[in-house]
Amino acid sequence: MSKCKYCNFDETGSYFPTKEFETIHYESGEAIHAIGGGVQLDIDNKPSLGVWVSAPKIGYNDGWNIKYCPMCGRKLEVEDE
Repeated sequence: MSKCKYCNFDETGSYFPTKEFETIHYESGEAIHAIGGGVQLDIDNKPSLGVWVSAPKIGYNDGWNIKYCPMCGRKLEVEDE
């Protein structure tokens, strides 16, 4: 069985290693420049589902802790350091 590219985080220790499953870029004249989502580790090293929006003068992101990968259904168990 192959590893899911969205929920198998690398071991480089990088901060918020996000695996994007969707990013849409719009034309520069649009009100929204980009919108996307992905699986990431939060500041407490817990898996979360993150979403973000980028507009000309502001960006917004948010996330929710999750226990299963939304793409493959694997239970996510990330150990604390």
